[in-house]
Amino acid sequence: MITVMEFIKTLEPEKLDERALDEVVHDTASTLASDANNGGFKDQVAFLLKYGWTAETLIGYIKAEY
Repeated sequence: MITVMEFIKTLEPEKLDERALDEVVHDTASTLASDANNGGFKDQVAFLLKYGWTAETLIGYIKAEY
């Protein structure tokens, strides 16, 4: 498997626009979030924990909003 740095070196990064992957990153993240929402509460919690939320933060958010 190729590493991130090996991949970047093959693309001549000095010639790349830093925005080259913006849209695909946004679309991918949006799809992941949509899948989590469609999966219900369990999938939403798993998604948020995976991407940096803590259980305490989630509980605080839920209590503050609902």
